[in-house]
Amino acid sequence: MKISDWNNMRAKLHHDWLQRYFVFLNARSAQFNDIVKGNAKWQDDIKEQFLEWQERGALFKTLINECEEALSPRQLLYEPPLVSMSQEDKDWLGNVIHALYLERTGIRKMVYSLNAIFFEVNTAFKGIVNGRADKPSPSGHFINRLTEFSSGISKLPHNIQVV
Repeated sequence: MKISDWNNMRAKLHHDWLQRYFVFLNARSAQFNDIVKGNAKWQDDIKEQFLEWQERGALFKTLINECEEALSPRQLLYEPPLVSMSQEDKDWLGNVIHALYLERTGIRKMVYSLNAIFFEVNTAFKGIVNGRADKPSPSGHFINRLTEFSSGISKLPHNIQVV
């Protein structure tokens, strides 16, 4: 995925959709806790909006898993003026550039961490959907994990960084 496509996806998911989702979650937090405790039933419109995480979560997974390649300076070999290099030179130089980038940025560690938090977000989400959770405040736990996830995405670079 090219950096421009990745940044567009990031903006649409993280900056646009997720921020609105936080507003929704915070406004309905007590209701979600009541649903998990069995003191309330889902209202169709609220359930539908809450379940948007399933669709968006899959897109976030793509965003996370594509960020290493999207942020790699190796992409610059396919932009002018470097695009005119031979494919053989692009291959070996691209591998060297990418290896240096991985070492310098620690991007794989960031991706691993985001995937771990993503798993926790999904676990908390499923607990609410299934009407069971092991936390005193299921919605609070979900919102906290989602906030941590959002912070991790915010820490990712916004552009290709060249040494």
